[in-house]
Amino acid sequence: MLLLKDIVKLDTKGEIRSDVQLSDYDKPSLNLSLLQSYIFSTSVPSTFGASTQAVAALDLLDHLRRAFQYERFENRFVAIANYGHGKSHLALVLANYFARPATSPEAQTIFERIEHALNLPAKAQGYREYKEERGEFLVLRLRGDDPRPLREQFFRALKQALAEHEQTRGVQLPFWTGQASEYLRQLTAEQLQRANDFLQHYDLDVPALLQDIEEYHEQAFERYVDLFTHLSHGVPPNLEGHVSLREAIGWAVGEFCGDRGPLAGLLILFDEFSLYVQRYARDRAVGELQDLLQGIEDHRKKTAFLAFAQHDPEEVARQTLHGGQLLQNLQKELGRLPKRFALYSLMESVLDSYLKQSPEGLEQLMANPKVRGLVLGETTEVAWDTFSKHYDQELGWTYEKFREVVTRGCFPLHPMTTALLCHLDMQQGEDIGAARTVLGFVRDQLDYRAEQPAFDNGRINWVLPIALVDYFEHRLAGNMPAMYQSYRAAMYNLEQVLSDRVTDIHRSVLKALLLQEVGRLPPSRRQVELLAHLSGLDPHDALTALKEMSDENIIQYDPIHRLNRFWPSGTDPKRLEEAIREKSERLSLEPAALMDGLNELFCDDPRYEFGRVKVDVEWGHTDDWAAEEVIIAPEIINIIPPQAPSGGELQRGSRGIVGWMLLRDESEREGLHKLARDYVELQGASSSSAETPLPVIAIIPKEPVPELEKFFIRLKALEAVARRKDLLEEIGQQTYRQEYERTKTELGKALRRLRGNVEHIWDIDRGPGEIVLPQAYHAAVAASGYGLSVKSVLKQQYDLAYRIRPPEFFTQYSALPTRGPNKLRSAVKTVVKNLLYDRIGNALSGMDNVSKDLCEKYLAKKWGMLTQSWGAPSSYALQKPTSLKLQPAWNLLDRTFAPGVQDARLSEVIPKLLNPPYGFDYNTAMLLLCGWLGYHRAELLLSHRGARIGLGDLEQQVETTKTARDFLNWACVNGLALSRRDPDAALQEMQSIRARIIKGQPPFSQAEAGEAVQALDEFAAQDKQPLDECQRATEAAERLRKALGVAQKYDQEAQKILASLESLYEASDLLELHQKLPSLTVDELVTITQPTVSEIDQRILDQLELAVETERRRVEGLADITLVGTLEHRLHTLKGQLEKQGLTPFVQRVVEIEDMLRKRSRLLKAAEQEAAIQKEIEAMTVDAGLSSLHNYRQRLREMQLVSPELQQARDNKLEAIQREIERLEAFAAGITEQVHNVDLSDIQQIQNNIIRHQDRYVDTPYEEKLSQALGYLETLQHFRADVHDLRQRPLNSPQDVQNAEERLREIASSFEQSLSAIHLQALNHARKNMAEQVKAARQAALQWLEDREQELEHGKVSLGVLHQKLERPPAFLPEDCQARLDALHARIQERLDQDHIAQIESLFQSLGTPEKRKECLNRLLQLVAEES
Repeated sequence: MLLLKDIVKLDTKGEIRSDVQLSDYDKPSLNLSLLQSYIFSTSVPSTFGASTQAVAALDLLDHLRRAFQYERFENRFVAIANYGHGKSHLALVLANYFARPATSPEAQTIFERIEHALNLPAKAQGYREYKEERGEFLVLRLRGDDPRPLREQFFRALKQALAEHEQTRGVQLPFWTGQASEYLRQLTAEQLQRANDFLQHYDLDVPALLQDIEEYHEQAFERYVDLFTHLSHGVPPNLEGHVSLREAIGWAVGEFCGDRGPLAGLLILFDEFSLYVQRYARDRAVGELQDLLQGIEDHRKKTAFLAFAQHDPEEVARQTLHGGQLLQNLQKELGRLPKRFALYSLMESVLDSYLKQSPEGLEQLMANPKVRGLVLGETTEVAWDTFSKHYDQELGWTYEKFREVVTRGCFPLHPMTTALLCHLDMQQGEDIGAARTVLGFVRDQLDYRAEQPAFDNGRINWVLPIALVDYFEHRLAGNMPAMYQSYRAAMYNLEQVLSDRVTDIHRSVLKALLLQEVGRLPPSRRQVELLAHLSGLDPHDALTALKEMSDENIIQYDPIHRLNRFWPSGTDPKRLEEAIREKSERLSLEPAALMDGLNELFCDDPRYEFGRVKVDVEWGHTDDWAAEEVIIAPEIINIIPPQAPSGGELQRGSRGIVGWMLLRDESEREGLHKLARDYVELQGASSSSAETPLPVIAIIPKEPVPELEKFFIRLKALEAVARRKDLLEEIGQQTYRQEYERTKTELGKALRRLRGNVEHIWDIDRGPGEIVLPQAYHAAVAASGYGLSVKSVLKQQYDLAYRIRPPEFFTQYSALPTRGPNKLRSAVKTVVKNLLYDRIGNALSGMDNVSKDLCEKYLAKKWGMLTQSWGAPSSYALQKPTSLKLQPAWNLLDRTFAPGVQDARLSEVIPKLLNPPYGFDYNTAMLLLCGWLGYHRAELLLSHRGARIGLGDLEQQVETTKTARDFLNWACVNGLALSRRDPDAALQEMQSIRARIIKGQPPFSQAEAGEAVQALDEFAAQDKQPLDECQRATEAAERLRKALGVAQKYDQEAQKILASLESLYEASDLLELHQKLPSLTVDELVTITQPTVSEIDQRILDQLELAVETERRRVEGLADITLVGTLEHRLHTLKGQLEKQGLTPFVQRVVEIEDMLRKRSRLLKAAEQEAAIQKEIEAMTVDAGLSSLHNYRQRLREMQLVSPELQQARDNKLEAIQREIERLEAFAAGITEQVHNVDLSDIQQIQNNIIRHQDRYVDTPYEEKLSQALGYLETLQHFRADVHDLRQRPLNSPQDVQNAEERLREIASSFEQSLSAIHLQALNHARKNMAEQVKAARQAALQWLEDREQELEHGKVSLGVLHQKLERPPAFLPEDCQARLDALHARIQERLDQDHIAQIESLFQSLGTPEKRKECLNRLLQLVAEES
């Protein structure tokens, strides 16, 4: 049988780590261990963007190799990847590959890792040959998290790299540093004293300067030159100068690299480059990076530079500097890194490398046709379909590559398992797809399945996706609590509800459902099939389990989308049904609620278009004249009112009605016919004319639809549930929404059944028994000869009902849309405002096309309400309509508002125009009404809620109301009334107004002035008044209009000034406003409404007082010295403005502020001098190494500061650094005692702790102490393992004991010189344990002998059995008991000799197997049978 272990093996060394640092190169054992665990990635997706190419780790190595092979290839690179993607690990591998000899263990390990990743020995051999041919490279390792300047890092790294190669070890750098060091070491005692005295100025002495020079500190060169010049009485040293990084690279390459040098080339690896760029930008140290990169560029084919960064360096620079020349300079430097890569670790490739399939074993498995069909067919296709967006569109893979890498390369992981592992996002913390977690999962699964068959019971032994749920359950619980809680709730309910019916199938389906939800997997095929693949179940079994669980509300089934889901966390589905039942019991089928609900749900749905039945008419748009669709049942007959004022509003009544009779049961059909006849007569009678009732059709459905009422009430119950926030929270929003949508869908289905489940329902001819009409229209419809479709019958009724309708009107524009632009609405507004004043002729040329068509095609030609003047065809004037269709409505207005009528309300006539038999809509009614008002304007007085208004107010109302309906509604609701007068009353009113104007008392309010001007203008326009009186009225109107204009202008300007005052806070702005006050003028004839000039002046001065105070506070809080000049100019300008306007008190205040500014400026200049020190303090970090911390502490203690703030900052930093020094020194001081006393179970923990701290003790006396502690712990680990193995040895014989004692002595001999007495006590414990085991074995042996003696004494067992037991005595039976054993043997043998049966029994017991005993027994029985 083919086992999984015969097909696939694990790369047990492979590991991906995020705790690697490039400095681990200097730790031999750790370095080699890290190389052994590295996994090379080999596959990448397509290129990302225009400048950043995705590369695998092996690709990056290839780029570096080519950079050293070909001069035309770029040799400066940046590799970008987020934390945890193995940047530093790869940097360490590259450093070892290039720097180490080809024969070194490090290089050999890397060759093995490359061969393992490629699985192509021939290709991997190329990397080995390249290294063997080229040899060692000079590798400089730089780190962006090192706080030292780049120059200092570079020269230290160069010095260290030279020391790492046999050929260059001992080479001294030939720069100024060597000459300077030699000079300082040869100083005489007198020169040494003078030098130390001089260096005190720099807080240095000669040894400290020597150390700075040898470590290439930034300021060492200048300080050495100063010292030499001082000691030489003003003569400077003859040095080549401060060598540049470019020159240093040139020297190293020329001396050691290339064809004549001992090394193949120079490689700079720069880790944590983002941090370096950030610090480089912040320190404004532009230039040094350019110098370094130019040195690399100068020596192509011999040098290369590779930086590793978390972010694009240019983006880091932009975020740090935020623009300016410095950013431009830095971007120019970074532009010298032309090649940028996105380091891509494709997890599929990692898994492919980690899982190594035996080609022979895999082919043997694939030889089975069933296996080949599953692996290469259905299983792969489902995974490809589910994740095709990622693999096809993002990675650009073909189906064949997916099958090769994911299905075959990652076997026995199910393809869906691999895809989920690589792409499942856990949102917080480490992703499921993080390499370390993935490899741990794979390792556990393979260990568990290694001995299992690869194919059994018709199924491949895949590692199924649902295994992820068990392995990552704790992560799901922490990172996806809501989804996980839903899953756990389903699991709990499964056990509670199904109880003993629960199977592993149910549990597996729930796990698969969780994976689908967490992975957001689209059910590209049926969901059941997807869940079957995730769980490894048969689709039929999965479907059965899903249905069982959804029926029991363990999970929810969405019938609309045909999907199973978990109930949201905290949801109680049973509670929802209880709530619906409770609410439904309190609901009844109310007509208004039913119609409103159906309209709201289905009116705009193109599948239903419920609520409106369009009718084609010549006098309006089909939407405006559509009939209303309703549902009628015995208990919900609802008579829709006509269009009339009701409850304060102009009701939007129906133009016609189409009612569906609700048939719940076939037994109701006969009664439904009578109900339909009663309904159409009642509804028709609601019209204002009995002869022309409202057009109504009642339709009898072909089949009962009882469910419509049921689902509607259920929907209303759901809406009632939603109004209870506590109940909704208890049920869950998602559960509620899903049930609401399901019920709405079912209600829609019921509505379609009621309407016949057919398309074009209004065009279908219906039999006489299907439709019922008002009696008034029976004969005409029957005689028409048209079919009985709803549309044709409605049209006939409309023609009869609206017989006094307006003439033709626009049919292409609807008045219904009230949002957004509406051409007809705008045109009606434009025309109506001109009709009120009979000025269409003057306004026509400026109108838009729709407005012109309205005037010329309809009001003039069709309606005859406008007449053209002779000789001026485009000049129109109002007249009584010539259209016979329009005259009845005009006459209605004449009768209602006859001359002499007082305060007759428009609400008496507007509803009549809107209802049968007139049939105007809102637009045509408004045009007719305003045309009539304009024609009779000189005779009319308008009042609004009892107050007199003019045509101007009416025009304003037309402008402000949105639609014609809104205007008519306003007229009806607000009691707009008309009084029609005779000419004599108008003359008396004009003379009274004129007398008041001449006298000037009492002054007019602006409202009174407007009304008076309107009355005077209307009087002057009357043809029936004397000409001289009209002239006087015109003059009076002009005088009052001028005064009104002055008052209004004053109010407008004053209002602007006051409004500006609210938002102005700057003194200069307020002074500019103050200058405007003299321009304000008044006319005593009309009063103003805004404050007087003096009041406004005082308000401005109050605000100016606050503005000047703001200037004082601004100076008082000034912290930036660069703003001093700006503030001086600002105050000087302000003082000049105040002097110009004569505001002397404010001038004195500004003079005081100027004096304050001068004092503040002096303080800031003093503080600026300490800015450099503050920057130095801020750069000191407590995370630095112990050596740096000591330097920081010394520097802080020596600082002489003035500013209290900076003193506090210094003290705080000193305190923090002192604490860290004490902590680090205490840790190091006690480490020896700690490791010598550590409990064996805590070795790894303290070892990790030391490794974490180790780098911080470099160049300190403690560095060696920590290395010794690590060595001790490593020895202790070996000791613990040896003792543990010893204690696990079985002691089954004295020889075993002897061997164990010998091993114990060997262990003691090996470790007694290197371990503490406390740890060596483990050997004593082991000895004691062995002794106890031996003692217990001897006691057991004695007890065994006593038991055998008792068995013989009391005959508890047969002699044969007892004889057999004595043949196998215990190994630890003491020698002094041998005589007792021999005596027992003799006694038993004596009895056996006397008892033949016992002898036979003993011999029978000695037979070795049950088969032989059966054979013996049969033969004895045969002998007995023969004798008898």
